[in-house]
Amino acid sequence: MDYKFTHTVTMMSDKRLEIRSGFTLIEVLLAVTLGLVLMLGVVQMFAMVGNFVTGSQGLMELDQKVRSAQIMLQNDLVRYTSKMTVPAESNSADGYFRIDENNSTVTTTSPDARLSDFYTNLTGIVGDNDDVLTFTIHDLDSPFIGRNGTTVVHSPDAEVKWFVYKNANNVFALYRSINVLDPTGAPAAAVTGNIKHASLSDLAFTPGAGGSGRGRGAVANETNYRVGSDATSIANAELVLDNIIIFDVKVWDTEKQEYVDLGKGTTFNANRGNTFDTGSKFKVTPANLTTVSETGADTNKVVNAPNTSNFSLPNAKMAGITLQGIQIHVRTFDPSSGILRDFTVEQEFVTH
Repeated sequence: MDYKFTHTVTMMSDKRLEIRSGFTLIEVLLAVTLGLVLMLGVVQMFAMVGNFVTGSQGLMELDQKVRSAQIMLQNDLVRYTSKMTVPAESNSADGYFRIDENNSTVTTTSPDARLSDFYTNLTGIVGDNDDVLTFTIHDLDSPFIGRNGTTVVHSPDAEVKWFVYKNANNVFALYRSINVLDPTGAPAAAVTGNIKHASLSDLAFTPGAGGSGRGRGAVANETNYRVGSDATSIANAELVLDNIIIFDVKVWDTEKQEYVDLGKGTTFNANRGNTFDTGSKFKVTPANLTTVSETGADTNKVVNAPNTSNFSLPNAKMAGITLQGIQIHVRTFDPSSGILRDFTVEQEFVTH
């Protein structure tokens, strides 16, 4: 039997067979929008990473500066020359050690005004930043280099000063200045470049009231560093740290067994004043306790049980006091993040 198969082909309409050749406008807009959103996310992510890297680099640089400042200060303190009992004998080759204690706290118009963006309560964050530390140092292995134009002096002796200076923008910065001692020529208080024509023995006593022949000058002139009224203060000084909110020098109080500010505590009580200076115009002798003057033939006389009207301060108030150690607390901050960085240096002194 023969079978016949019938094959029927049904043609689909042209529209159903039509092949799509592109995207609709809505699909294109949706794809562009999604792409922009993704790109924005990627850009924001890279910006966050960049800011994090930049901030990390800034903090790393700040940490490095803080460590350098700490090492520099420690190196200076271990090279001190002076005996720490007031008064030093006139013409002794020990140099001097001086602290000017000032209890001014940084105000809100100073660098901590920028900290208000990060801290609602600044109590304990800012503090005393106007102390001045000046002393003589000795290093035979690595002599100090002084320059005045083309004149270069190498000396194992120098005097160094640490202080905070406020610039025109009310930003406090920590500076270190150094005068290299050149014993040749006539001793003079004036400094040329960073060379002072004097020896440690020339600086062991005070040629003028308050120390005008040594270090920066008289006690009254120390304010030039703190308030920034004397631009010559930083002319030959090295910038150590910016944005200082604490530079506090404390002394070891033997009775309280703790570090205190000058003029506070038991040993260093209020009537001691706010300046410790081992330098003195007077030799320790038992004569003329009440008739000593600061000029003329009686210059090198006593400080034991002195008549304070005949002695420049702090020589009278600190007579017989021995300084056994000091503590320096430094605090700075990063203006972009408000992060604080601290370091503390302590130095014990050999008493004689």
